[in-house]
Amino acid sequence: MQGKGLWLGVGSLVAVLLVAGYFLGVGREKTQSPTGNITPIVTPTPTPEVIPGEGEEDVREITIEADEFSYSTEEISVKKGEKIKLTLVNNGNMPHDFVVEDMNVSTSLAGPGKSVSVEFTINEAGTYTFYCSVGNHRGLGLEGTLEVTE
Repeated sequence: MQGKGLWLGVGSLVAVLLVAGYFLGVGREKTQSPTGNITPIVTPTPTPEVIPGEGEEDVREITIEADEFSYSTEEISVKKGEKIKLTLVNNGNMPHDFVVEDMNVSTSLAGPGKSVSVEFTINEAGTYTFYCSVGNHRGLGLEGTLEVTE
């Protein structure tokens, strides 16, 4: 019986060594180093041609501040066809916005201490009213004039 136990122990040891040897050898495949001269293939990346003025538009940036119940300016003057980016900075304690009457131009609501922007172009000369559309803010003084000149 003791002879069987010895062979069982030796067999188990051999099996463990074979499994360990297999796992230690995995990932150690031999690769041959290339011989001779190696020339990398380089393909140049085409650079797009930039033509000054093409696809670029000048944008005039205007910043107006709002509080309870006034804008920092009551008059804004722009040229017909001029691209405008208007930023409304809310220095007040209530939400405010900026709407140009009859021109489908408006910012989203700016919460207290927040800023919002809108980009627009007005293609008709004239005088337009801008205002805050929140509650009765317009009636309390949050309005002004946008003059669009030729």
